[in-house]
Parts: sequence; C-alpha cells; structure tokens
Amino acid sequence: MKRKRILQDQFEVVITGEGINVTRTIDADRLALLLPIVVGSTARSSTSDFDAEGTGPPQQKKEVKETLREYLDEIGAITNIELIVAITHYFWVHQDKREFSMDDVRSQFLSAHEKLPGNLPRDFKAAANKGMIAPVHGKADYYYITKNGIRAVEDRKAFTTKLRARNNR
Repeated sequence: MKRKRILQDQFEVVITGEGINVTRTIDADRLALLLPIVVGSTARSSTSDFDAEGTGPPQQKKEVKETLREYLDEIGAITNIELIVAITHYFWVHQDKREFSMDDVRSQFLSAHEKLPGNLPRDFKAAANKGMIAPVHGKADYYYITKNGIRAVEDRKAFTTKLRARNNR
C-alpha cells in the first residue's frame, strides 16, 4: 500500500473494525474535536492543548470560575426583572442548566447577596410577559430563558436599556 505524504498540521485518522475500514486526512481543528472522543477526555478547543505526541496537555491550566455576583455586576442588572433574566442566563452559560424553577432563582438571589424580591411570582410573570423567559411546556413551575432573553443579556450595553424601556410602556 502506497503511503501518501501528510502535510504539517494534517493528521491521518484510521478507523478499522468489523465492517469498517476508513482512512482520512484531517486538519488540526478537526483533530481537536475528534481526539477527546478517542482518548476519553473532555473537549478541548485546539491541538495546542496537547503535547507534541497528542497524548495530553503540555501543562495544566486552571479554569477561573466567575461567581454569580461577579456576573451580575458585569451584566449591570439592577431591577428584579433584569436580575431574574441575568440569573437564568448564568444558569444557561455557567451551569449548563436549561430549565429552572422559581425556587432555583430565589436561591441564587440569596447566594449573590441580592435582596429577595417582595413579589417574585409577579416579577417572573413580568419577565415572561417581556418574552425573556417562558414556561416549559408539560413541566409545571419550570421555565427556560428565551432567545430574546439570551440576546438581551449578551448585548450587555443594551441589556438594561431594553428591559427598562419596556417597563416604561
């Protein structure tokens, strides 16, 4: 069998087994996606996360976690509705939590040292009426952050302006 020359930053992947025999040349970005699956580790963003042999990290990197308090300060959430939407976005981004209850959000107000809203059900309803969160179909008392809610938080400069403008209607 004639071997083809593999270019730098190109990798030959061979998969063989019962009923399969595949050989492909892939680039470093695709290898970065495939290698964690093959070696059973967590996903990595690039091949630079591996040593020269591709067997492991060249050095251990510490992940710095952002607290909810830091996140709320960065977002600039002030009103109860802004805080609810920002907390649900924090669930989605930092905890991979797609659905949440009012009790989940209530506990996060306390952990972030925010004053608990006097009428949380009213504020949840207001956030839902603004299209920032929505109830989960078939799951009583559970909600999810909507695309509008995600966009409002991710557009940090306009986050508070958008929600406050809707409050003034």
